[in-house]
Amino acid sequence: MSNNIPAESDSGSIFTWRSIVFGFLGIFLMSGLGGYHDQVLGGTMMIGNHIPAGAFSYFIVLGLFWNGLWALADRFFKTGGAIRRTMIISSRELVFVMVLTLVSCFPPTSGLFRYFHRMLMMPWYYLSSHADWESYELLSKHMRPQIFPKPWLGDGAFSQIDYERVYKNFFTGMAKGNETVPLWKLPLDAWVQPLIIWAPLLILLALALISLQFLVHRQWGVHEQLSYPVAQVAGSFCDMKGSGGRGVPDIFSNRLFWWGFVPVLCLLLIDYFALWFPNSVPAAIEAMPDFKSWHLPVNDKIPILRKVPDIWCLNGQTIYFTIIGLAFFVSSEVSLTMGLAPILLGIFGSF
Repeated sequence: MSNNIPAESDSGSIFTWRSIVFGFLGIFLMSGLGGYHDQVLGGTMMIGNHIPAGAFSYFIVLGLFWNGLWALADRFFKTGGAIRRTMIISSRELVFVMVLTLVSCFPPTSGLFRYFHRMLMMPWYYLSSHADWESYELLSKHMRPQIFPKPWLGDGAFSQIDYERVYKNFFTGMAKGNETVPLWKLPLDAWVQPLIIWAPLLILLALALISLQFLVHRQWGVHEQLSYPVAQVAGSFCDMKGSGGRGVPDIFSNRLFWWGFVPVLCLLLIDYFALWFPNSVPAAIEAMPDFKSWHLPVNDKIPILRKVPDIWCLNGQTIYFTIIGLAFFVSSEVSLTMGLAPILLGIFGSF
């Protein structure tokens, strides 16, 4: 009976107050708080790989809790779907939110900001130990002063106070002990000029990479029938065709999903509570040190494998829940390929 209910999630406008508000909220959470969470709070990284845990946790909150809350409210107050139609995020809107949120994952932590500011500062750190750099004036003569933070170190006309405030503190840190440095005490003024210079290039580079998909998608997706594993995961959180108009993605009705999700969530919650209560709750790696990773000297037992490039990684075995979860969403052919690839590399690479 519910299958005959029209799915409001598949119709309507994409640009609504819901998609805009939650889209920009996703940008703020990923780009604004992702770096603080990963670098200061610690624990599981919000943005650590191509399947950012923070972004997909946000999608779960929207699809399950936000939409589920208003579906329950609609049933409780018996409004005949009025609350649900007004408040739930439709499938089309959720796609828009996902696009904004996932695109905003490229700057923090494991993305641009892992290298960008460090690459601007590290040359001056290595300058003192590279006499050839100084003799050829590599940085002072061939690099524009505007692309580096102030003060410009190339001409030697800078005060020691400014050098320590901007450069030395970047390498050694400004905090003393466990204290936290307020945002207004950071030398952000030194970065205004280089950011103005670099921002257009970075923005255009991001747009170029996004536009590149229009060139390769037809060949990969249409002609070669290649699947996009990350896109399949994101698409699963947008599919509401079987929800009967409730607005909750179909993936949350799959028992196999919950059988895999709940145990991993419990392990992550243990690590989370261990951060807040280190004296009372041991971390999962302390209570079960060999649960996720262990060492097995495969190369020592099978010496012929030493001839295979990069086969040393077989000595350390690690369980990545992200990869296990990815296997649930992607096709069996892709999972089989990922599993057989290292085995075939070891077999054929040893000859």
